[in-house]
Amino acid sequence: MDMRRITARKMNLRVIPVALSLVAQLSCGKAADLTFRELPDAPQLIYQKGVPHTDASGRIQYALTSHSFFPRCAYETVPGSLAGLKDAGFNCFKPWYGLALALALPEAHQTGMQMLKEMLLSVCDFSANPACNPDANAAAQIAAYTSQIASAASDPSILGWYIEEEPTGCINAPSTCRERFTNYVNFRAAIKSVDAIHPSFDLDIALPYASALSIWNEMNSTGDIAVNDDYPFHSGNENSLENSANNTSRLVALNHQQKPVWITVQAFALAAATGMSWKMPTAAQLRAEVFAAIVHGATGIIYFAMDNWASRNAQVLGISAAPLASYPNHGSGDAVAKSSDIASSRALWNEAVSLNAELQRLQSVILSPTATPVYRVAVKNRAISSTPIRSLLKTSAEGVYTLLVVNIDNVPLTARFTLATPPLGLHSIDAAGSEHPIVSYGNSFTDSIEGFGIRIYQFR
Repeated sequence: MDMRRITARKMNLRVIPVALSLVAQLSCGKAADLTFRELPDAPQLIYQKGVPHTDASGRIQYALTSHSFFPRCAYETVPGSLAGLKDAGFNCFKPWYGLALALALPEAHQTGMQMLKEMLLSVCDFSANPACNPDANAAAQIAAYTSQIASAASDPSILGWYIEEEPTGCINAPSTCRERFTNYVNFRAAIKSVDAIHPSFDLDIALPYASALSIWNEMNSTGDIAVNDDYPFHSGNENSLENSANNTSRLVALNHQQKPVWITVQAFALAAATGMSWKMPTAAQLRAEVFAAIVHGATGIIYFAMDNWASRNAQVLGISAAPLASYPNHGSGDAVAKSSDIASSRALWNEAVSLNAELQRLQSVILSPTATPVYRVAVKNRAISSTPIRSLLKTSAEGVYTLLVVNIDNVPLTARFTLATPPLGLHSIDAAGSEHPIVSYGNSFTDSIEGFGIRIYQFR
């Protein structure tokens, strides 16, 4: 399987809203303020008893320790690129699918990067082979892959085994759904028999429509990690991350807040030749994608995709510090980047580097329990979604509160935050880590938040 087929399957599914409420309504306890509209669903109340995440080998843990690991993964890397990725703040990579495990490991060892290795089974192609036996076909592939996995079962560079790609995509060929799920379950069992350390998982699509919920639930509750890709920015859908935020919440709820959740964010455009409308996000859009995922429960981020010859072969224009119009050994059908594509790729790469540094600084915050004090959020100005501000309040062992806030709409809003008690030492922290004092009035403070804006506040 190559990226061209994977990409085609990714883009064939139409994403529409699926309503799901996960957060209890909070009572305001006072008369309505005519200038501000209360948002009872803005505070996310997940993970109050601990945050499910992993160590660098994929072992699941719920308490923040020195072994806690927040993946910042680069998707579709090619040989020779890991040192530059590590310098850019990535701590994890998913190599080009065509690179064998044995060939990918040495560079991982040299750089100290953690690897997600993709090993996908192919279902029977009855049009080419009418006599194909699904069970025998899967068993042969599982045996071959399991032998490779056994050889790396104790390897310190392995983060996890990525063994199914967008399985809910089977709704385009419903007769394959049961075969794929059975193969997935059997493959996971075979891996567990030879590797008791590393998790196995599927990387599925965000729920595309309500009629797919049953198969999506089944596929996304079976792996050790719950992993989705979510690519919101395309023509006609550039102004809100409501669907993306709700999908991450859906993953968390489906797994009862007991499994790590990793979200693959959009850091690519598709070449015009595909006829598809996925656009390269702006820096602000990428940052909003990442923080919307985190505020709703993500404990790992995967950037799809790096820009190189492998991605271009799949008509994907990814991110790079030094993107080229075309790469060596360019194929006649491979995507070619225009000067505007190159500028967008480089700009988004710079934002990913900045985000990686920010996420590294915030790792202990993100993986700490959610605070229990009740607080309220209100906005004024017209928004796109019903709850445009989403927030997550974290607490540290030292008694410091950190409030992570994302405006999921591309419209500026004035937000008011009312805390349980007057905040002490209230300040915001910008993307570079600098602190800026904020004046509060009693228990409340207000802030103007730009479209897709992020705010991080700290106080005692």
